[in-house]
Amino acid sequence: MKLIGKKLQVHHYPQMPCEPFCVDVKDENEAFKIAKTLADQHLFMLGQNIIPDYSNIISVLMWDEDEKEWVDYHNEAEGMDWEEIETTYFS
Repeated sequence: MKLIGKKLQVHHYPQMPCEPFCVDVKDENEAFKIAKTLADQHLFMLGQNIIPDYSNIISVLMWDEDEKEWVDYHNEAEGMDWEEIETTYFS
């Protein structure tokens, strides 16, 4: 996989609606590990009856230098969004 070389963040919305918990990551590999860890932790809490339901969102965003804002991840070199990168390289 060709890394995009931009600032990346993983955003976790533990219960919708809410503000996200955001984690800066160094690359796509770290983004996957953090996103998977948050998802696994959420499933653990659901299985232990710590939370009553499963309505969270985990997304990977990249910094758009032109717009000066976080936008949905898209790898132009690979022609893939985050779900496609995840499926292709991390499944």
